[in-house]
Amino acid sequence: MRIFSERHQEYHVFSNKKFSYCGQRGEVDVLVISVQDIIIIECKTPLNPTSNFEMRASDEHINKAAKQLDHCRAAFMDKALRKKLLKNLSILDKSRNIHTCIIFGNRLFNGYSVNGHPIRYLRELDMKKYYHSWKCFKLLSTLGAPSFD
Repeated sequence: MRIFSERHQEYHVFSNKKFSYCGQRGEVDVLVISVQDIIIIECKTPLNPTSNFEMRASDEHINKAAKQLDHCRAAFMDKALRKKLLKNLSILDKSRNIHTCIIFGNRLFNGYSVNGHPIRYLRELDMKKYYHSWKCFKLLSTLGAPSFD
């Protein structure tokens, strides 16, 4: 979380934000909000698989993260809920792009995408040399994330 908040004051960074949408509870591991974007990050830290069983467990982690991000994205696209969530965070509600990302503790699935959610290796987020503009988020926004009103 520090990598966002230490670089620029324009980022509002929150962790473990709980919400309820369509009768289901949800939680955002890391939520980054700027003037133009909302970045929803789901963090998973499985071990490097050393057997078929552990490989299957990694796949289950990815699918669970994708399902969680699908729910989070739907919640943030709901105008009434988004307005309420942002108000609780003392942030003005306005049109922003939504980006999602699964941060994984190992490199095995780096570059893969599930349901439009890119998977990135944890160490890729240390982008110190790229923090001059929002261009550094090309890494996270390769989805062509939707815009909403």
